[in-house]
Parts: sequence; structure tokens; C-alpha cells
Amino acid sequence: MPDRSQAQPSTHSPGRMDLSPLVRQLDGRPKVAFKTFHRGAELSQEIWVAHLYGYRFERFDGGRLPGLAGPRLHLVVDTESTARQRAAWMRAPDLRPGVPAPVLWGANQPGRWPLLWTPPGRPPGYGPILPDGHELPQVAIPPWRTRLSPGNLLRLALWVAAVRVLGGLGVNRAGVAVGPSWWDLLTAAVVAGLLVGALVARRVRDQAIRRAEPGPDPGPGPGYQG
Repeated sequence: MPDRSQAQPSTHSPGRMDLSPLVRQLDGRPKVAFKTFHRGAELSQEIWVAHLYGYRFERFDGGRLPGLAGPRLHLVVDTESTARQRAAWMRAPDLRPGVPAPVLWGANQPGRWPLLWTPPGRPPGYGPILPDGHELPQVAIPPWRTRLSPGNLLRLALWVAAVRVLGGLGVNRAGVAVGPSWWDLLTAAVVAGLLVGALVARRVRDQAIRRAEPGPDPGPGPGYQG
């Protein structure tokens, strides 16, 4: 590994985010499923730091019900000797001059932005230097993940039904119970339409999942040279 213990942060790096919750799970276990709602550059930062801690990207799962289960970033431990050495160095960085380092390491400077992320257990203000945004690993998220979610349609149907039930129980301004009326028929039709829409959206989504082939491990990105 080249000596990278002394360097200054790039002025073109993306903003810093707290990667510590992910790093605390990268303790050597064979597989990690990390709940994350990040996309784009933030997701790339998580894959980048996972590589430093000896893990490979396996897949990104948007989740069946994102609001409940949550999207998951799936990682697997890398058994290559270089990956194990890289992970061991990250857990106990040796910053002595001349000692090979797998990543550029630096310190926060007055007036310089973004601030460095500090790994757990390290002195604040010191940490690995994030590569430029275009040098981070890139992961393509299938477009269906950004379309109308069947989970959102289901939650909307439950909300509509709950509002009508509360109305039927007499929760209104006058305090008078609301009996069955054409509102009940309208509510039932709306809820039924939303449930059918949720089923259709789920079928379309599942078909897209089956067609989508899992992407290869993007690695650490072109900015990594270790």
C-alpha cells in the first residue's frame, strides 16, 4: 500500500455525512444488511467506506414496504488478503510517516469544507479523505424504485378508511353520530380502488425486480488506488 497518511482534503469532495452507524456493523460478520434511505452520492459514500472496512457491495434492495422495512444496502465480507489488511488498518490506523496506508488521511483545516468524517474511536477532526464525487463508486438504482409505491397506496387506503370509521363513530364537530350514507359507498369505492392499485403496482414492481439483474460490485471507485 502506498503512503497516504499525510494529505489535504479536496475542495471538490461531496459533503460529509456520518458513516459511523454503518461502520459499527462492519465488524467482520459475513454479511451486513444496512438500512439506508440514501441515494446518489450519499449511497456511494457508504459503499466506499464499506470497501475500506473489507466489504464488497452485493446489492441494494428498495424493500417491499420502504416506510416499514426500509431499503437495505447488502454487503458481504471480502476474503481477499488485501481486503483484510485494509480493514485491519482502518480499525487501528497507523499514521506514522512512511507507513503504507490504504486511504488518504488528513485533518480538518480552519475555513476548509467539507469537514472530515471521523471513524468511531478516533480523535475528532481526523479521518479518511473522501474522493471527489465522480471518483466514488457508482451504483445504478432501477427506475421503478422511484415510481409510485404499492406501500404508499396501501397506507393511503388505510388512512381513508380510518377517517370514515372515525366519522361513523360520531367524531365530528356537532358530536352527533353519522349514520350509513352514500359517503360509505364512496369511501368503500375509493378504498377498493386504492387496494387494486396497490396490487397492480406490486405486480409491476415485482416483475421489474425479476427482470433486473443484480449489478456487479462497483469497487471503491476510480479515485481509489490502494
